[in-house]
Amino acid sequence: MGALLALAIGGVAVAQSLCDQISFSTTTGTPGAAVNVYGDAYSDTDVTILWDGAAIASSTTDQYGNFSVDFTVPADAAAGEHEVIVRFTGEGSDDCPTPFVVEALAEAPAAAAPSGSKPLAKLPETGFALIPSGALLVAGFSLLLARKKRS
Repeated sequence: MGALLALAIGGVAVAQSLCDQISFSTTTGTPGAAVNVYGDAYSDTDVTILWDGAAIASSTTDQYGNFSVDFTVPADAAAGEHEVIVRFTGEGSDDCPTPFVVEALAEAPAAAAPSGSKPLAKLPETGFALIPSGALLVAGFSLLLARKKRS
């Protein structure tokens, strides 16, 4: 199916798929989550990330075949399993599907409805409103006494 890399291990050639050379920073996340896909393939190979068949990110491998591609889980991705394909095109072509599970965003708790309106708390009576009235009364009485003394 896909292109194979031949690795020499102790004189024995071992075939390894490009798909075995891929790693994901995570294979679960919520909509909007950042994900990194990295690995190695052939040098100067185009790498495209497809989300449920639609291209969402791309890069090119370096001269040694290394690559690192960041993508964001689509904001409108429904909760559940989706398919992420890492597509290599160039010298070694291959499609490497990986399941990715989208977790539902936690919903904020609904605000509690008021259970009837409570009257505003009443401030304690301090008698402050009577002080100006009392001062006015004392001033008026003092004026009255002062007038009586003159007469």
